Amino acid sequence: MWACGFKSVYGGGASTFGLMGTDTFLFINAQTKKPDFFFAVAFGCGLKNQNFDFGLNTGPNNLISGIFGLAPGPQSFLNQLDGITQGRFSYCLTSWVEPDLGMSTIHFGPSAQLDGPNVQEIHMNAKDRYHLFLRGISVDGKRLPIHPSICTLDQSQGIVTKGFFIDSGAPYTLLPTSAYQPLRAAIVDYFSRYGWRAIGQRVFDLCYLTGPRGSQTFPSVVFHFAGTGIGAREVDWVMDKDNMFVKIDSGGDGFCMVVGQVPDPGPCLFGAYQQANFRILYDVKNWILRFAPDKCQENRPLYDRSDMIRYAQKGAPST
Repeated sequence: MWACGFKSVYGGGASTFGLMGTDTFLFINAQTKKPDFFFAVAFGCGLKNQNFDFGLNTGPNNLISGIFGLAPGPQSFLNQLDGITQGRFSYCLTSWVEPDLGMSTIHFGPSAQLDGPNVQEIHMNAKDRYHLFLRGISVDGKRLPIHPSICTLDQSQGIVTKGFFIDSGAPYTLLPTSAYQPLRAAIVDYFSRYGWRAIGQRVFDLCYLTGPRGSQTFPSVVFHFAGTGIGAREVDWVMDKDNMFVKIDSGGDGFCMVVGQVPDPGPCLFGAYQQANFRILYDVKNWILRFAPDKCQENRPLYDRSDMIRYAQKGAPST
C-alpha cells in the first residue's frame, strides 16, 4: 500500500502537508441552479497545517483545515477544470472586524463577473503565481521612498525568487525590510501627533496601547499598481482602516498594523487582511485582475445550503 503526499511552504513561514488523491467535486450551476459533477479531480488534503494565523486565531498548529489552491500552474484546480472555469474566478473575503462574517461564495467561469463604476483593473503576471506590478505606497497622501525594484518580479533561470504576489492564503501583507521600514516610519510619524508610544507585540511589530480613543483618526494607506495596456496610468488600491489595523484583543483599546516584515529581498505578499471587503476577479488568461470595494459579509450563496447537503448525500451519477 502506498500514498502520494505533498508539502507546500508559504512566504510567511506557514506550511501544509498531507495526502494527494482524486475526488468528485460538486458545484451549483449559476444558470440552472442545479448541480454539476466533476470526476477524478486531483486534490490534496492537508493533514498538518502550521503557522497559519487568521483573525484572532494564532498559534503553531492546525488552525485551518487546509488551503484551496487556485494557482495558475498546469496541475492547479483552475486548469484541471479549464472547460468550465475558463481561467476566471472571483471571491469577496469577509473582514474579521465584522460581528457577523456571513458567507462568501467563490465564482468560476461565466458567473465570475465584476462590473460597475467603482471597478478598477490592474496588470497581472499569471504564469506561475499571481504577480502584481507594485509601483509604490502612500501614507496620508505622501508617497513613500520605496523603489519599485524592491518588489519586481524575478524569474531567474525559470525560478520565481521574488515579486509582489497577491495571496489570499497569506493572512496579512508581508513586505521586505526596504519597503516595510518606510511604511512603519510613516505610520509612527502619523500617530506621534497623539503622543502614542509604539510597541511590539507577539505577532506584529508595530502596535499601540492607546487608552479610550476620542477624535483620533487613522492614516490613509494606498497601494499603487501598474494599470493595463501600454502607457496605462497607475491604479490606486485604497485601503480601509480595517484593512490596515486590527485590535490587539477583543476587549482592549490597543491596535496593531496588520503588515509583517521579511528580510530583503522578499518576496512581497498582498495578504487576506488587505483584500477583505473587496470583490476581486482573476482573469487569468488575459493577465488582468479587477477589484472593487464591497460588503463581503452581505454575500449570499447561489444555492440553498440544505439543497447542497442533499445533493452531496445523494452522490454523483455514475459515469
